[in-house]
Amino acid sequence: MDMSNDQIACRYEAAQKIATEAGDLALELFGKRADLTTTVKGVQDFVSEADARVEQLIRNRLASQFPDDDFLGEESGLTEGSQESVSGLWVVDPIDGTAAFLSGIPTWTVSIAYVLHDDVILGVVVQPCTGDIYAASRGAGSWLNGTRLSVSRATTVTEGSVGMPFAHRCKPIDIIPFASNLLEAGGLYFQNGSAALMLAYVAADRLIGAFMPHINSWDCLGGIALVREAGGWTSDFMANNGLYKGNPLVAAGPGVRLDLCRFAGLESLLK
Repeated sequence: MDMSNDQIACRYEAAQKIATEAGDLALELFGKRADLTTTVKGVQDFVSEADARVEQLIRNRLASQFPDDDFLGEESGLTEGSQESVSGLWVVDPIDGTAAFLSGIPTWTVSIAYVLHDDVILGVVVQPCTGDIYAASRGAGSWLNGTRLSVSRATTVTEGSVGMPFAHRCKPIDIIPFASNLLEAGGLYFQNGSAALMLAYVAADRLIGAFMPHINSWDCLGGIALVREAGGWTSDFMANNGLYKGNPLVAAGPGVRLDLCRFAGLESLLK
């Protein structure tokens, strides 16, 4: 279905309020993290009861306000019988950076995005430990706490740092050539434990770009909305069923996108 500007604005406002409420719950649980039940999904891949509780809060709030919309969460998966192409889809990571969360590092985030017809319509990334709310909606700009954002104007990688998260579902060879090329060109890499926050940093001109050899949709769609609305470029994450299977991702200010794709050996992403 086509969606009116008012319908999108309603979802944008709701996403910010719900992400903030979810962030408050997550922050409360962050203070009690030693008592949380935690399991291991894979190498350096953790999930705690906080992830499940925060995601359930988000899912309940969205279902109450937008009962016809579908939902894809990192922990609870996809709405049964989903028809995303008809009703639109919320894509949620309740705690992006669970390892940081469990270690007491304050860089974890709550990420919410809304997708319609494979287009990322809006995204909200909240960093509860700082109170920062990053928000973007198609055609309305990208914002941090009410201040409009704009990506870096850097024209070479020597002018800033590049976000470079890594998950062990990838192989070291997937990231080492990029890191080597970046460093040889005089660049620096940066990792804070949350891909969503690193993409928000690209939107906010704190990083000049980011490269992820593989990332899942719930980790990045909110950040993709932020980067694009801040005047940045991202590769086509939705290609080849990226929404459900994940993809490589390059995000950058316009002046360094070519270099980052070249360093990654992914010039084809520029097409």
